[in-house]
Amino acid sequence: MTRVFLVAGGTGGHVFPALATAEALKLAGAELMLLTDRRGKRYLGEEDIPHMVMSASTPTGSSGMSKLKALFWVAFAVLTAMLFLLRHRPDVLVGFGGYPAFAPCKAAQLLSIPVVLHEQNAIFGRANRRLAAGAKAVALSFAKTRGLPEGVTAHVVGNPVRPTPDVARPMDAMRRVTIFAGSQGASFFGPELTKALMPLFLERKDNLEIWHQVRQEDLDEVQKLYLNAGVHATVAVFFKDLPQRLKITDVAIARAGASTVAELTLFGVASVFVPLPGGLDAQQSINAEALVAQAGAFMVDQHDFDEEKLLGHIRKLLEEPSHLQEVRAAMKDMAKPHAGSELSDLILSQVGERE
Repeated sequence: MTRVFLVAGGTGGHVFPALATAEALKLAGAELMLLTDRRGKRYLGEEDIPHMVMSASTPTGSSGMSKLKALFWVAFAVLTAMLFLLRHRPDVLVGFGGYPAFAPCKAAQLLSIPVVLHEQNAIFGRANRRLAAGAKAVALSFAKTRGLPEGVTAHVVGNPVRPTPDVARPMDAMRRVTIFAGSQGASFFGPELTKALMPLFLERKDNLEIWHQVRQEDLDEVQKLYLNAGVHATVAVFFKDLPQRLKITDVAIARAGASTVAELTLFGVASVFVPLPGGLDAQQSINAEALVAQAGAFMVDQHDFDEEKLLGHIRKLLEEPSHLQEVRAAMKDMAKPHAGSELSDLILSQVGERE
């Protein structure tokens, strides 16, 4: 049985694709272990995948002393990972990007254990960039990924999304709008965005169903805004069935994290993206730009927020059925529905079966 170690931590954007890939690998009969950090463990919930929590730190600071300290901790993390891998000896190790994945992947390369890298975003991440030359295989989510190191051959498989139950789209005149900010939440998606959207919601409140995910600290205020305006909305800190809701959503207003983008394309949801400003390497903006260019999605800048532009995009989608269908079809054309199984096949092709 092939022993596969998956390495993903930090945010849901790294962990969720790893869990989706794990499901495909299980079906292929692989023995699995997930290496994550304390932040990544939050996203495991009741998952039954064997896992190990590692210590991980992101190199920060620009002073000589900060860089020296970061170098020491990275070296220590690599050495610790090497000792762990020597004890457990996986056949292949799969890194899903982010600094928590760097040390185990580098340790595996030093031990001549095959390493497969997966990049979720439309720009090649810094950790993956430092590991790419020594990787046995590199997998991408976007065909036109920026920053791929020169000389690196990559396979476009898409970003794995876990299967969800089918949901029949209601045959009624209602339009369904879902507002959510991904696994990390966002203050901007609370009262500020609600107030900006309210004029449009008031216009269409008789045939509009709104699902709005907010941070715990914004829950009461956002609920009151809808209640006082007489607009019916379901507001929650977390929708456990969010994928099922997205399957019947007409318009989504969302961040542009890699997992969010993968789900919205897979389900063919017309989307207006408000990327996380100032994110590392502007990953979310680049993800959104790829969807704007190729799938007819829309993007609004949070720093230079244009309320009329946002309302204009959403109003056109809600009021013009043919336009809505065009955007939905274009989003779905960008999807990679078999990403999990394709990545699983790529991983298993790098090693022979263990006796």
